[in-house]
Amino acid sequence: MLLGCTALCSLLLVSCTSGQDNRPKGAASSASSSAHAPSQQRTEKKLAAEARTAVDGTAVEEKLVESGVERVPDGVRSEPFLHEKDEYRLTVACAGDGDVRITFTPAVGIATKSLPCDRSVVSERFVAPGSVRLDITGGQGASGMIAWRISKI
Repeated sequence: MLLGCTALCSLLLVSCTSGQDNRPKGAASSASSSAHAPSQQRTEKKLAAEARTAVDGTAVEEKLVESGVERVPDGVRSEPFLHEKDEYRLTVACAGDGDVRITFTPAVGIATKSLPCDRSVVSERFVAPGSVRLDITGGQGASGMIAWRISKI
């Protein structure tokens, strides 16, 4: 009995560890398909750092209300708590490809803007009308990272 059990275990061990690939021809391995994820993460981290540096390079002594860094395809949607009639500054930078569109609802005296994702920075002052929503959306085919900041002046 012991000999039969040993033979069965050996057979199972050989079949589990044989290098034979039973996948259909043309099927990608999970290791090769996920190999691009770390590269994409490194690129996103690099672009996020570039966009954040561009926004931080314009910082003056203002009180931060809120800020963030988002992927261009995800966009930015924020409803910050702003005091009516107080003055604020919005600063946005985008690093990557394509462009993003910046919109306030309701309008705060800043026309909807388009910003190229070439590390350009836009900085606009506005007076809060009370409740406001900020939307930053990527244009068709745009990619990269958006850094943004709202400060009280």
